[in-house]
Amino acid sequence: MEHLLEREMAVWDDPGSAPDSLHRSEFASRVATGLSNWTSNESLVTAIYGPWGSGKTWLLKKIEEQLAQAGNTTICHFSPWQYESNAQIAAEFFGSILKVLDSPEDRSEKSRQRATLWRKLGQAVTIGQIGVLAASTAWGIPLPVPGVLESLRKLFKVGQDRAASDGNEPGISELRNQLLKLFSEPGAKKILVMIDDLDRLEDEQIRMIFRLVKTTANFPNLNYLLLGERGQLSAALDKISDGQGDRYLEKIVQIPLTLPRASSHQIRGRLWDGLEIVARSCNYELKNHLERFESFWREFLRKSLLNYRSVYRLLTTVSFHAKCLTKEGTLEVDLLDLLGIDFMRGNAPKMYDKLAADPPDSAWFLSNREYAFADKDRKDSEVALELIKGKELDQASSFRLLVHLFPDFYSLLPETTKQTAFTGNDHQKFKLSPADRPIWDDRFQPLYFQISSDAGFLPTSRYREFVSLKNALEMIRRLKEWASKGWRSQLISYLNDDPSFFESHNNVEEFLLALSSVSDDLETDGSILGRELDTAARLWMKRFAKIPEGDRMQLLRHLVEESSGISILLLVIEELRNRNDAEFFEGAKAESAIPPATKEEIEEITESFLPQIENRFMHRKFPVGPDQAWRLYRLAHAIGPIRLESILRRELAQDNTEAAWAIAKAVISGLMARLGLDLYKIDSVGPVASRNVIEALLQFASPDFWSDFQKLALEKDPLPEVDSVLLLHIRTGLDTMGGSTDSDIDDK
Repeated sequence: MEHLLEREMAVWDDPGSAPDSLHRSEFASRVATGLSNWTSNESLVTAIYGPWGSGKTWLLKKIEEQLAQAGNTTICHFSPWQYESNAQIAAEFFGSILKVLDSPEDRSEKSRQRATLWRKLGQAVTIGQIGVLAASTAWGIPLPVPGVLESLRKLFKVGQDRAASDGNEPGISELRNQLLKLFSEPGAKKILVMIDDLDRLEDEQIRMIFRLVKTTANFPNLNYLLLGERGQLSAALDKISDGQGDRYLEKIVQIPLTLPRASSHQIRGRLWDGLEIVARSCNYELKNHLERFESFWREFLRKSLLNYRSVYRLLTTVSFHAKCLTKEGTLEVDLLDLLGIDFMRGNAPKMYDKLAADPPDSAWFLSNREYAFADKDRKDSEVALELIKGKELDQASSFRLLVHLFPDFYSLLPETTKQTAFTGNDHQKFKLSPADRPIWDDRFQPLYFQISSDAGFLPTSRYREFVSLKNALEMIRRLKEWASKGWRSQLISYLNDDPSFFESHNNVEEFLLALSSVSDDLETDGSILGRELDTAARLWMKRFAKIPEGDRMQLLRHLVEESSGISILLLVIEELRNRNDAEFFEGAKAESAIPPATKEEIEEITESFLPQIENRFMHRKFPVGPDQAWRLYRLAHAIGPIRLESILRRELAQDNTEAAWAIAKAVISGLMARLGLDLYKIDSVGPVASRNVIEALLQFASPDFWSDFQKLALEKDPLPEVDSVLLLHIRTGLDTMGGSTDSDIDDK
């Protein structure tokens, strides 16, 4: 049974052989029937939307099988994620369909004409893309694109007898008209172009695909089936549709189909099946621990394991460690404890690192319990959460995970936390005996903690490869690509803790540009500190310190001009103001890496950066939401409330209050954490609390703006109660400052 799990999971994760565990065969059959029976003179564009890991590729394979049985549709596969440039994507797109049109099985004159005209259309469109590529290159010069020459060679293959062409080739419009007639001919081949993995593409590549589909989607008998994540596709299309990506998508796609996530029950069943295979391979009686497994699943696993692929990754890690820890056919640790600690490794690595560095043995619990009960004045979240400040999981899941693995941790928690974090007392009910070799027994902890597999983690070879990169574009590509694998945050953390990285003076400018450019994609946890983004910003500052101080302002100007992201550079400008007494708000301390500068220089940099800021903000490439406090405060402190108010008023003029609501709610959340007061309760409204609210909001815009926002927001009827309370805080706060409003919030 040594390789049984690997073979089983290979079948589960292979779209061509995986069983129909999500019961979607009937759905695939119906979709295939609809596509096969489509006889309209209009081209049909169908899209199947679903999140990552929801089974889109499996469904595509089943639809293709059904269409093959029907026998009246020719399938054309196009996989754009294999290609890097728009020119190559365009060439391969037309080339893939050309192979179908120019099939050896059909040598009729009409077929030959259709293939010839299609090749010419592809040539015309691709040539246009090469021009666009050169014009849009970040450095102002065309760059060679790997593989594009081969793609173009195949597309532009023309017989020698055309070498003496008279040059009177038709334009794109004429080519489309001629093709329209040929595709409409009786007996014309029905073609379905299948385009999968759109959600693996970068935004510009997604836009290219939809341009190509739009260009060719009016030819009868040429239909498309697209697969991707709708939110990602819509966001990518925002740039070419004035922020209306979803409406643009609706205009292209006639038949949108949504694929739901697997149910929690199905995911739980797949995890149990995999664990049973592991258990059989190492002589572990899993069936005796079913109730304990159910508690693991209910209390913390189900919130993070949202699809089959996340289950496969966890099972792969558990299987590997089980092999390492199996001696003479018997597992030397408890399998479910191993499952729990491997889950922590992958989903809460900071928590895991803290535990591994200081394993919680009996002495640890005794000393921390005494400390917790002795320090009565500290907040609950500070007494028992010293171990899990990272917030990688939600608070309840973090607690439940810890107490299932270390039941004595429960005794450290304040009563209020126990009441909110736990649904039962299963962690005590299922406490293992030392004979089971549990992780809470410090004798066996080395077995759990000292085997740190690379499965699911950034490989050392990839890390070293990144450190050696010399090109900012390559760094950006990897940072974006690795985000979906969970490697990006690990890379940032590793770099932060790697002394040799900071000792090197190589490629500093390229790294700073790359990290700045992806900073709008970095994750936050909704707090002022910002999680991954804050870690990246600290890394950026430490690397920036390697630049000679006299060269830092010049480099900063260059980064402001070249960076496609703004989040980290907003922090740098904020720190630049703090360092040089040009700040908008008092009390901040500047980073030591920040160079001296005059106020005029700072304002010059700010103004040159402002168009990029406005563009990213208005198109929401710069995330705006109540959970983006880190970014919103950096924005206000970098450009100041006057400039920010100008941007906000542009949205307000469009009857758009989204950004203002986001700021107000982010401010409220920060104040509640600082004051220990629930400001969403109506009885919290009063001169003191409400003045705190309005004073915090003045960091973002003037009293007049917040008065205007409040009036506009009140027109949105009905308002949730919490929103009404927030608006009441604003009105009351304005009144305490001498402002006034005639809005009747109480009636809302």
